[in-house]
Amino acid sequence: MGLKLVKDNHGEYRRIWYATMHVNGTTRLTSRRLKTPLRGKIPLDANGRFSLNLTGDEAFEKSKAAAAAEWKAILDTARKMKAEERNSPGYAESEAFRKLMGRAIENYRIEDIPELNADRKPEYALTSGKRDCRYGRSVYKILEHFAKWCARYAKDKPRAQKCEKLTDINQSVVSAYFREISKIQSRSTFLKYVFLLASTYRYYMPRAVENPFKKEYEESYKKSLKANVGVNSIVHEAPSEEQMRQIWKYARSETDKPYLYRLAVVAACTGMRIGDCCNLTWDKVDLLNNRIVTKTAKTGKHIAVPIFDYAQSADDYNELLGELRRELEAAIAERKDGEKYVIPEAAAIYRRDPSRINKLGKMLFARALFSAPEPEDAVLVGEEPKKKSPAQILRIIEAANMKPEKKSRLMRTYELFSHGKSYRQIADALGNCKGNVSEDLAIVEDMIGERLRPGNPYMGASAKPSLKTLLKKTRRERKQGQRAGCLFGWHSCRVFFVVTAINAGIKPDDLKYIVGHSTVRMVLHYYNPEEFAAAEKMRAQFRRNRMELAASKVPQQSNSLPMADALADAKRAILESTTMTPEAKAKAVAALIMLSSTSK
Repeated sequence: MGLKLVKDNHGEYRRIWYATMHVNGTTRLTSRRLKTPLRGKIPLDANGRFSLNLTGDEAFEKSKAAAAAEWKAILDTARKMKAEERNSPGYAESEAFRKLMGRAIENYRIEDIPELNADRKPEYALTSGKRDCRYGRSVYKILEHFAKWCARYAKDKPRAQKCEKLTDINQSVVSAYFREISKIQSRSTFLKYVFLLASTYRYYMPRAVENPFKKEYEESYKKSLKANVGVNSIVHEAPSEEQMRQIWKYARSETDKPYLYRLAVVAACTGMRIGDCCNLTWDKVDLLNNRIVTKTAKTGKHIAVPIFDYAQSADDYNELLGELRRELEAAIAERKDGEKYVIPEAAAIYRRDPSRINKLGKMLFARALFSAPEPEDAVLVGEEPKKKSPAQILRIIEAANMKPEKKSRLMRTYELFSHGKSYRQIADALGNCKGNVSEDLAIVEDMIGERLRPGNPYMGASAKPSLKTLLKKTRRERKQGQRAGCLFGWHSCRVFFVVTAINAGIKPDDLKYIVGHSTVRMVLHYYNPEEFAAAEKMRAQFRRNRMELAASKVPQQSNSLPMADALADAKRAILESTTMTPEAKAKAVAALIMLSSTSK
């Protein structure tokens, strides 16, 4: 290897230096063009040939020395990179792989992994890749987040770690990344990151290469499947029997999707996960022996769920759980030739997009349980709610835990709103739009627990709350994590089944074989009889006390007048009052409506 000169098509030496080098350790030489130009007169021997041993003029010797220095720097950099490669994790395994397979490991760049992974076809996808569904987009974002973090990590610590390719990832990089995301993500989201990164590395690298994510995967993810849910997790609440019937009624009569009612019945009366309910096939249903025998998709456990009768004359009659047999018999009557799924509409949606089924469940529970006002929401006649002053509201916003930019925008929005500015004026002042102004004020309303925007001051029977407002009632903020936890959804049906079975006297050790739990501890995680019973008793007692107090404050009428006339007179007196605000009038009327419904 060394410097050389190359002739052009006309037989003249090109005025730039070249260097020779071996290719992949073979004897074949190739020329590489350098950046140093050729200067001065080229020294030639008696035969007109150039040789590096000949001495030229001063300009030629200077350019020759500069070319030699450039080539030496290139060789030093290459040797350094080779040494780093030998010391990098997975080099020995990579060399063993190359000798065994006759080819080197394809070492992908970390920044290219999100795009490469998006082209993979999931098992449930029929025509589209992962990037075309909601799950695929979330996977892409997680891999992209890790790639950006690696680039930032290598920039902050250039001497400590190089994070450009998959083989550059070692245990220290993995530990640093998981320490960072564990501070901002909930336990369930953190485990999703662990599982996805470990499986992605295993997919793109040979099995012989040690997986740096394996330790975290074994210690965090796999153990979490057998252990209890983390401290920061939120468990779905168990609907009462009355609430479950309310959900069924709404699904049957108030929605334009009849299969939702059948799906809600199957989920509540079997305790199966929603994916297993959607994919339930007729070969798993045994109406002669009154059971459903299937295998869970999540854990692969075989379960046998009893089917109760809805006829009072039957020995195994159960008014609530017997609804399952009624719906299964109705589904058999509607079954088409060759149809293998019990609920074919739900099965088709779940195969296409599982997140769509989950979203439909959240919408169903929110509208069925929270569209009507609770008795506690009504204000007693004559009572005025105490509202917070603008100064108090600004202090609440300032103390909130949020980004400084958002906090500043909310404070400025409310300050202008409290001074009587219109939505248009606030939007012009902040460079915003009217819709965003309303959303910011809605956030402030949630923070202070009062209504600021004009409109119905309570969500009564005549009000039509938005779906977004109803969904907020089904969620609860976490102490750690970016997204609120879901309290009511399809999994609430599974919790309802567990609570119903334990209240009926079924032992948790036997119940785990019915619902497919791995341990009794997980069964009891869904059930807390002391807290559940105490909370319901307290809620019922407070409801009775408020109703009795509301009834005592209604003006007494003569016994000759019917109750409906007395309530009508009271309502008219409230509406004609000149001392009550419109908000107080509306809440007082709501209390009368509630009283009239309880007196029937």
